[in-house]
Order: sequence, then C-alpha cells, then structure tokens
Amino acid sequence: IESCIEFSVKFPVEKYGGTPIKVYGDRSGYQKTHMVKGDSYDLIAKSLKDLGYYHVELCTPRQVILESDAIDAANRLFYENICFLNPHLKGLKRSFSMTKLKSNERKIEKPAKEDWTHAYDAFKYFAYQVHYREKTRHEKIIRGFN
Repeated sequence: IESCIEFSVKFPVEKYGGTPIKVYGDRSGYQKTHMVKGDSYDLIAKSLKDLGYYHVELCTPRQVILESDAIDAANRLFYENICFLNPHLKGLKRSFSMTKLKSNERKIEKPAKEDWTHAYDAFKYFAYQVHYREKTRHEKIIRGFN
C-alpha cells in the first residue's frame, strides 16, 4: 500500500519502529472489498507491521459521525488552542483555506473531481475522535501537525 511506504520514507522504521502509531479515519475504511482480505484498516495495520512498525493502533470509529459534529470538533481544537498547524504545510493550509460549507447546510462543499478538501475532511474526523478522548481526560494535550 503506497501510503504506508510513503510513511516509512518520512518516518524510517530504524528510528520510529517502536513508536506508537495511531491510525485515524472514518468508518468507510471498514467496508469489505474484493481487492483485499478484510478491510482497508486491516490492510494498513498489516502493512505497517510488515514494514517494522509494531505499535499500530486503529483509532477509527465504526459508527457514523455526523459531519456537523466533526466540523464543530475541528473548530473547537483550534479555538481552545489545543491544536496548531505548521505554517510550512502548504497543502494542508490550502485545504483549510479553500474548503467551505455548502449554503445553508452544515456539510462541506465537495466539487466534482477536486482533491483539495481531502486534507480538511480527514482532519475533521480526526478532531472529532480526539475531542471525545480529550473529554475523558483531565489533562490538556497540545497537538501539532507537521
């Protein structure tokens, strides 16, 4: 799987093989497909472990997350200074600045054949999951994206 190989190039197993890795995403990765045995998350976890990353944890929900709740959670992480973005991440900055809500709806607008909403879309689901984990903790964790 290309994303796991790309991950191993950016985070070499020799240095990061023992680091806990948490995989976030939406529930669509649990859909069965004829292309792999199991689901996409099984494939990601197996691929990372085969590359030498032994502490892989899937932190993906099986339930439907309302898009409006995920958007609120993403905004909350920034509003409460829990999350910061590295200003050098041009693709992520582009996604955040170009993604907008549909008129009179609490859903993001996804024009046909575009890919610039993907980063924001992924972030909002991550933010939702982190927000619910943070609600059960007493300490505040500051997160950064690099």
